[in-house]
Amino acid sequence: MAGDPETEHPDEAEGGPVKTFLEHLEDFRWVLIKSVVALFLAMLVCLFAANYVIQIIKWPLTRAPSDTPALTRLSLSASARIMSAIFNSRRNSKNR
Repeated sequence: MAGDPETEHPDEAEGGPVKTFLEHLEDFRWVLIKSVVALFLAMLVCLFAANYVIQIIKWPLTRAPSDTPALTRLSLSASARIMSAIFNSRRNSKNR
C-alpha cells in the first residue's frame, strides 16, 4: 500500500534511519567538535569572569566580624598555603 508507513521506509528501524558505520563516525565527529567548542567557550567565559567569582567567594570572608576565630576568617591565599602544605607533606611521606 502506498500510505503504509512500514512499506514507505523499509530501511528505518525503531530508532530512526539505519546508518552505516561511516555515517555514525561522521555524527560522532560532529558531536566531538561541538563539545570541544563548547568547552573552549566555557573556559573563555570562566577566564574573563574569574575575578567576579573570586569576589563572590571572598564576600563572606570580608563580612565576617574581626573577633571570629582565625580558622573561619582565612583568606583564600592562606587556604591555598594550607592545601599546599598538606600536599607537600603527603608527597614527602610517600617518598620516604
